[in-house]
Amino acid sequence: MGDVYPPSEDTVLLAKSLARERGRGLACDLGCGGLITVELAKSWDECLAVDVCFDACTTTWLRVRSKGLDARTHVLCCDGLSAIREGEIFDLIASNPPYLPVEDEDVSWSGGRGGIEVAAKFIKHAVKRLKLRGKIVLVISSLSNLEELIRLCDRLGLRYRVLAREHVGLFEVLLVIAFWRDVFKGEGAEARDVQAEGLFRYERSGDK
Repeated sequence: MGDVYPPSEDTVLLAKSLARERGRGLACDLGCGGLITVELAKSWDECLAVDVCFDACTTTWLRVRSKGLDARTHVLCCDGLSAIREGEIFDLIASNPPYLPVEDEDVSWSGGRGGIEVAAKFIKHAVKRLKLRGKIVLVISSLSNLEELIRLCDRLGLRYRVLAREHVGLFEVLLVIAFWRDVFKGEGAEARDVQAEGLFRYERSGDK
């Protein structure tokens, strides 16, 4: 329907990771299309699905209703989380944002010059609405500017770790990464450096 991003390897990889992140409370599918919203609605008390594309919101709602999960799901058409007040609201925010390092292409997969511009925007929106011990889980490509993404997360006081990875073709690795607030400041930058080294390895060596 319209410009709705069809479920692909990245969507399935994220869905599998989220199936292991079950919990109570409110989850959010930021940049919805249907499959991830269904997974969150099955695993959490309530789920909010958000997308700037009306067709994506319609597709998501139809899929949720077909699974009988509409009673615990809300669908909102807006840009990022701009229509949601700031505060400790969500226990989990998941996203499969556009991540390829290209501009002036299809907005469903164009992530900007560095491939992280949309992801960075989503993270900035999400962290302002995340509960203290909540998580942000998103998909990113090894072709993207991972160093810049990590620098952003450091500035925002976020920890991170890879939940899953999958090779796509010869030169790309898809990564599912979890981010959360650095609650225990005493853990310092050393752990971050180790995590960042792992991320960069996928980009530089193709995870060989």
